[in-house]
Amino acid sequence: MRIYKANRSVRFSKSEIEAFKRIWPCSGLPSVGIWFQFASNGDLVDMGPYKYSRRLRNADGGALLALAHDAQDALGKALGE
Repeated sequence: MRIYKANRSVRFSKSEIEAFKRIWPCSGLPSVGIWFQFASNGDLVDMGPYKYSRRLRNADGGALLALAHDAQDALGKALGE
């Protein structure tokens, strides 16, 4: 996981997504990196696959929510919030 403090974003690598998919096999997530961006109040403002044009439309909402929460927690810790 890479955290970008300046633009309040978090990126999960392809290997991290593949590890997540082993735990959540019906997630529907593509085997690509996924990024999340948050507003200063912690709200999710954008997300998408990293460097690929594949869409996340087949992804399970619960799986994306779990990843978003992990990203939000990591960003908060990195920013000391």
